Amino acid sequence: MGRSDDELFEAAAEVGREWLQLARGASDLTVISSIRGREDRATLEAFLVRNRSLINFLCGNRSGKRKGRDIQPRDFLDRDWWPEDDDIDRRLRGRLSQIDRWLSSVGWNRVIDGSPEPWPCAFLAWDTSWALTQFVQVLVAEQRPVAVAFAEAQRHAFAALPAYEAPPLADQPLAPRRDPDDD
Repeated sequence: MGRSDDELFEAAAEVGREWLQLARGASDLTVISSIRGREDRATLEAFLVRNRSLINFLCGNRSGKRKGRDIQPRDFLDRDWWPEDDDIDRRLRGRLSQIDRWLSSVGWNRVIDGSPEPWPCAFLAWDTSWALTQFVQVLVAEQRPVAVAFAEAQRHAFAALPAYEAPPLADQPLAPRRDPDDD
């Protein structure tokens, strides 16, 4: 279904707002990473929800499928899009199960543990931002009208991102490990 220019610009603004809030959340969580308390759980959860929604925007759900009612790159390019980088696809979609598991239940860990587990928020935000930037570059190269809106969103998000953090070591999980009894 074709969308009007007004709808496309509003959709671009919505994706841009999510991107900016992801960057701000990563910055907030980076500043307080060593002293996170229970009250910071809401910031972490909001960050994870935004990261999940942007990953869904970029590459679909865990299996790569999309819902027709979701805003997606195809809406702006009239075709499927994904960078020719299988590694970024695996990394981003691979996080969805970890994020979903973390957000899916109210567990005793919230009461017993003094603070949320240390997700590498700066790294996750930069990784998702890299993929979003690849999308923006395609919009700009193809001179799509919404490229201006996405480029502005990119500028704001990059201004809000915390300093880059290297990815966790291969033997360290991106997300906290859960007790198998929880699943």
